[in-house]
Amino acid sequence: VLKHAGNLTPTTTAILNSLKGNDIACPDWSIPARLMLPVNRKDLRVVPAREFNWFDSRSIIDFLSKPYTLSLRSNRMGYHLDGAPIHRVVKYELLSTAVTPGTIQVTGDGSMVLLMADCQTTGGYPRIAQVAAVDMPLCGQLKPGNTINFTDITHHEAEMLYIEREQQLHKLTAAVKSRFF
Repeated sequence: VLKHAGNLTPTTTAILNSLKGNDIACPDWSIPARLMLPVNRKDLRVVPAREFNWFDSRSIIDFLSKPYTLSLRSNRMGYHLDGAPIHRVVKYELLSTAVTPGTIQVTGDGSMVLLMADCQTTGGYPRIAQVAAVDMPLCGQLKPGNTINFTDITHHEAEMLYIEREQQLHKLTAAVKSRFF
């Protein structure tokens, strides 16, 4: 309700007068749930990265089956993940390699960092996986203390999921335009 000097504005008064005796109706239109982005899913789909085989089999099993919690040390550059440590079998060090938002790196002490929007373009830690592009909006909604799980998928599956999401977004855009424009 808009007020000016303690009184209702003319616009507010006109709106309230037009509603006298009338119930405020709920819209008779809504966006189908199947077109909406999932907001509560905490299972992130990942594609194994180039250095995936640098880690022991127990660590790979833990990575894909145990939950990880976003640390309070997380920021826009990367989410530090608390959980089962990841152990390397290959001891090579990377000088520098390409990274993007969604890259999951394993630090020297076995902890993981999920790179986010403000990450650098190169990094020296081995990469265990890459979050599928279709799940990056879910990552953006996470906050410290949230628990996540990882599920491995193939490059092809990641691509098909992305195409499907783009088609859903086009349908959503069309649904909104048909109602409001």
